[in-house]
Amino acid sequence: MILFLDTEFTDFQQPDLISLGLVSECGCHEFYAERNDFDLARCSDFVQSTVLPKLGQSQSGVDRTTLARTLRTWLEGIHAVDNQSPVLVLYDYDTDFELFRQALTDPISPWIEGANVADKVNPFSWARAGLIESPDAHHALHDARELRADWLAARAQAQ
Repeated sequence: MILFLDTEFTDFQQPDLISLGLVSECGCHEFYAERNDFDLARCSDFVQSTVLPKLGQSQSGVDRTTLARTLRTWLEGIHAVDNQSPVLVLYDYDTDFELFRQALTDPISPWIEGANVADKVNPFSWARAGLIESPDAHHALHDARELRADWLAARAQAQ
């Protein structure tokens, strides 16, 4: 199964995970979680003004331990749904996958692989088309859905 990943994090110098979104290629499976134990003081000005106001869209934040357990359980369910096939996690920024790996806390399962697809998609196509950024941009689940859409569009163009 292919999953699309996006994260939001505190800053670029010492990123700490704030939220994580995953969407399956078919769009039928989604995972979203927000941490409630990240350090607000480490958040950049951009994160404070643009990312933090979008939090609270899930029922409640979770601590790092609960996130790891919930994420691993969800991934195991995805793995089982797809008849134990490998799970390929696609992302467009290396820090996203590193934070995903950290979120799992334990070593990543051998059936999970990651690939950066930034050079294969047309990210921010809305900007090149002269459109206004979506008000939901910079929310991990929204951006994972957008990465999926960009990837599907690029794949359709290539055919």
